[in-house]
Amino acid sequence: MSVIMPVGALLAAVLVLIPLHSHWKARNVPTISMIIWLCLVNITRAVNAIVWRDNLDLKLLVWCDIGKQSSVYPMTPISS
Repeated sequence: MSVIMPVGALLAAVLVLIPLHSHWKARNVPTISMIIWLCLVNITRAVNAIVWRDNLDLKLLVWCDIGKQSSVYPMTPISS
């Protein structure tokens, strides 16, 4: 489990970027914002899985604030 989560999250972050070029050419702003948001959320989940692997010691206090802010503010109002 400790290896599957960061690898899966980074793979999802890369795969979600595949349709970005076609939506960029079509100027589909709501879809572009969702693609960027999903990529950032997956990168955040991967870093969290690496940093907090097998323990709960506070190592990166600044990362706690960044990760919390990215999970608190949903993207749905911007994309709709």
